[in-house]
Amino acid sequence: MNFNIQQQRGLSGTTWLSLLIIFGLFLTVFFKLFPLYMDDVAVANALDKLKEGQNVAQKVDNQIRQEFLSYLSDSNKKGLTAIFNDESLKESFLINRNPDKGTVNLKLTYERTKPFMFNIFFLVKFQHKIEAS
Repeated sequence: MNFNIQQQRGLSGTTWLSLLIIFGLFLTVFFKLFPLYMDDVAVANALDKLKEGQNVAQKVDNQIRQEFLSYLSDSNKKGLTAIFNDESLKESFLINRNPDKGTVNLKLTYERTKPFMFNIFFLVKFQHKIEAS
């Protein structure tokens, strides 16, 4: 086959437009989901601080939950208020005591939804487990 250099001019306008739409779609998804994951990093840091605390196993369940909430920053509390109110926190923050070891197992499971476009939503589930003494 004989190719003419004059005919090979790169990508067509339709290809560029398609690539731009795909890139824009990925960028939109990233900016929609990034804040959810940043809030989850704050939740993980709060759980780590709770784990590093002293005598967690001797505290009452409500004290453990309140201490966890105190480790969240004010900006995180605003974004997570609907998830971590008193009633839903009792359901999503499970505390199992292990008297043989003198430890407590903490399991935090929660979901976040984020609208994408029209009637399409993202549902992201987070789960954290720690063992504190």
